[in-house]
Amino acid sequence: GGRARDHARSGRRVAVGVCMQGFRERYEAACAALQVPPLSCVTSLPSLDPGMVATTTLDFSGVCLPSQACVALAQALRGDTTFSELVLADTSLNDASCAVVCDALKDNKCVRTLNLCGNNIRQKGAVSVAELLKINNTMTSLSLEWNNIGLWDQGVETVAESLSINSTLRELDLRNNKISPQAAVSVAHALHHNTTLEKLDLRWNHVGLLGGKALIEALKHNFSLIALDVTGNEIPEDVAQAIELAVLRNREILLTQRKNKEANQQHQLNMQQLQSKLDEQNELDRHNREHCEELKSQLDETKDTYTVLEEKYRQEQQNNNTFAAKIAELESTLRVAREEGATALAQSRAKFDKSARQLAVSKQETQAAQTKYRQLQERYAQIRSKLNDTHSACVARDTTLAAAEEKMTQLAASEKEWHDKYYSLETTNKKLEAEISTSTKAGNEAKEQFRQERNTHETQLRKLQEQTEARVSEISIQLKKQEEMQSVKLLQRDKSLQDLTTERELLRSQNGQLAQEVAALKKAQEVLSLQQERVSQVAREQQMKLERQTTDAQAQVVKVEGQLQALRTELSQMEARLMVMQSERDKARHDLEVQQQLSKQSLDSLVVQHNAKVAALEAKLANQEQVAAQAVSQERAHAERQLTRLEQALEKALKLAFAEARAKDAS
Repeated sequence: GGRARDHARSGRRVAVGVCMQGFRERYEAACAALQVPPLSCVTSLPSLDPGMVATTTLDFSGVCLPSQACVALAQALRGDTTFSELVLADTSLNDASCAVVCDALKDNKCVRTLNLCGNNIRQKGAVSVAELLKINNTMTSLSLEWNNIGLWDQGVETVAESLSINSTLRELDLRNNKISPQAAVSVAHALHHNTTLEKLDLRWNHVGLLGGKALIEALKHNFSLIALDVTGNEIPEDVAQAIELAVLRNREILLTQRKNKEANQQHQLNMQQLQSKLDEQNELDRHNREHCEELKSQLDETKDTYTVLEEKYRQEQQNNNTFAAKIAELESTLRVAREEGATALAQSRAKFDKSARQLAVSKQETQAAQTKYRQLQERYAQIRSKLNDTHSACVARDTTLAAAEEKMTQLAASEKEWHDKYYSLETTNKKLEAEISTSTKAGNEAKEQFRQERNTHETQLRKLQEQTEARVSEISIQLKKQEEMQSVKLLQRDKSLQDLTTERELLRSQNGQLAQEVAALKKAQEVLSLQQERVSQVAREQQMKLERQTTDAQAQVVKVEGQLQALRTELSQMEARLMVMQSERDKARHDLEVQQQLSKQSLDSLVVQHNAKVAALEAKLANQEQVAAQAVSQERAHAERQLTRLEQALEKALKLAFAEARAKDAS
């Protein structure tokens, strides 16, 4: 910033230097054309040097300027943009030279201060100055001190006429110009219409009583003039004091206006600050609304994601239920197969037990038959031994032998029969063993088939479990990926979404807490809604408060303006009463002058009557002042002090006037 300001200053210095060099070149060219030697105060102006601070004042004070030199200077000044102040004091300018310079300044939009004091400017020069003031709208200060524009009233009247038109001049110096009372009246009439002139210096002229009264009358309508010096103008002291009071009133009014302006500016600044605060609050509300909308959108996205996850969870649950139903069906099938296998095994075992029992019975019968067969063999051996023992006796006993042989035949038949039975038992036993082996084989096949079916069911169950676990792991991986992606997205957002991230992470392990998390989100949404409502309510309260403050401020401004207008009215009334009293005083003074030849007794009676009138007027004025003081509020204490000072000055002026009248009467 500092470098930018330095650069701007250096740029302005360069621009001023360029313009100054151009002015010097134009002036030298004009001097060469007119064959006039250039003045050293112009040729000594600094050249183009950005490091130097160029002056904006062109000063010819004390330099005698002939007519041709003024023409060259006027040609250089026409359209110049370098100098804001032109000093031509004590340069012996006459009316013609003044006309040349003023004509050049009509096209100049840069000169704001013109100093023409100490010259010989008269009526024609005053006319040229008046024409300049009618056209020029940049000049703010003009000094015509120590000239002779008042030798003829027409010169001052033309300047006064231009003051009625000009709207930029702030200071005018007319000291020592021999301005007559009639010319002062024309200046006073110009002040009726001029609203920009702030300082007017009329010292050491011949304004007189007539001009002073005209100035008092003008100041009743002019409220912009805050400095008017009429010293050395043969104006009565009371009139001069009235003028001073009127100017003081204008100063007070200007001060009040400036204070009101400052108060209005402060009020506008406060309003702007309040408006900026309101805008910031609105921006904060808008940001909060956007944040709430963003949270709502994120909540909606979370709800959508939760809905999708819930739908996937329901699908997986349905798949799990389907798998569970299939597993239950397979388990029921396996249970039925087991029950059927157990039943078949029990039946096979029962058959095996029955066959075993039959085999045991057959074995017992076979053992019994073998025992009998052994017994028969033993008996046969005994019989054969007996037969061998009794062979000899058997011979003798052929009959007995035949019987024995017959018995042997019978025993052989019986043995064959027993052999047949044993064979049949052996066959039966083999059949039973075959049936037992068949049953065992069937049982083993049933066991093997049951084992195979069980292995098949277990394999299918394991496959289903593996598929379920793979599906669950795949879903878990997908959920984990989605949760990781969601957590990555959520980590990039505001910290206020950490609860959602926590809920998302908890969703992986505890699906049953999703309802509680949704409830928590709803509560958070309700809290955000409540916060938004609170912020909106605070914004509405701030706006209502701002509107109330604005209304109060406007009412206060209107009240102050009304009080100011009332004060102006009271001041106008006071001034009117003052003028009436002054007229009555002048009338009384005239009566006193007329009655100077009367006796002292008649004069005393007149003085008493006049004092009575004055006392009555003072009493009436005091009553009116009391009424005005009661009407003015305590907030206008400053105005009351002003009125009090005005009353005191008025009483002092009246006392001085009466003292002067008594002194004259006494003399």
